[in-house]
Order: sequence, then C-alpha cells, then structure tokens
Amino acid sequence: MTSHELRPLGSKEGRRVRVVRGMLGAFALVGFVFGVFASLGFLPRIDSLSSYLFIMGPVVLLFVIVTFAASIWYWRTIDELARQAHLDAWFWGGTAGMIAGCFAMGALAYLPEAWSCWALCGTPSSILLTGALILGVSGLAGYAVAWIWFWLRQR
Repeated sequence: MTSHELRPLGSKEGRRVRVVRGMLGAFALVGFVFGVFASLGFLPRIDSLSSYLFIMGPVVLLFVIVTFAASIWYWRTIDELARQAHLDAWFWGGTAGMIAGCFAMGALAYLPEAWSCWALCGTPSSILLTGALILGVSGLAGYAVAWIWFWLRQR
C-alpha cells in the first residue's frame, strides 16, 4: 500500500489510528476542562508548594507518561509521508514561529503599557511566564501553518 492510498476503515491500521487520535483528543479535552475548572476556582486552593507537588506531581507524571505512550503508538501507525510532514512542520514552522515570537516580545518590551497588559501582574515570574507562553503559542502556530503548507504542496 503506497502512502497515497487510503486505508480501509475496518483495517487494523485504520482502527489503531482512530483510537490514538481519540485518545489524544480526550487528553486535550481533559486538560482543557481541568484548566477551566482551575481558572474559575472550582478546585481547592493549595497554599504550600510541598502540598501542591504531593497532590499534582503524580497526576502530571501519569498524564505525561500516558500521553507519551499514545504519541509513540500514533507515530508508529502513520506512514512515512505523514511522519515527514510532522518533522518538517516542527523544524521549519516551529522555528520560524518561535523567531517571530522573539520579535513580538522585543516589540512588546518597547511598549510598556502593552507589556503590562500581557504580563499578568508585572512581577518577574509573570513576565517570564508570559514570554514562555508567547514562544509556545507562536511555535505551535508556525507548526500548524507549515503542516498545512506541506499537505497543500503535496496535492
């Protein structure tokens, strides 16, 4: 079967791909719901760092392990063309996106009112987290653009 042929819906590979995509979607949904509940204050407030690490450490570790295992399983189920699309998109798109994010942060540094709007409370840690958020989002946006470009170019 070549990379351009579609797998039958009932095939073993097609079923595995659907299962992995469903798992990744479920992980994203759980993370989104957890974030919404946390931001709205529905989760209990933990005052000490040790209590927080004791409670959230195992949860985050389990989430990372399961997500990593699902990602490996997904990587093994896709064909070579899809793998190349992901590799090219992360390298070229992610790099270009993060470079654009660096320029955006540099521009925001010269606009104090805009920067104070982006940095939540103006403390050094919030400014650092805002920069990390800008880099992460811009890298992911660059990946998405490059991934779409790769598949449009293949048609």
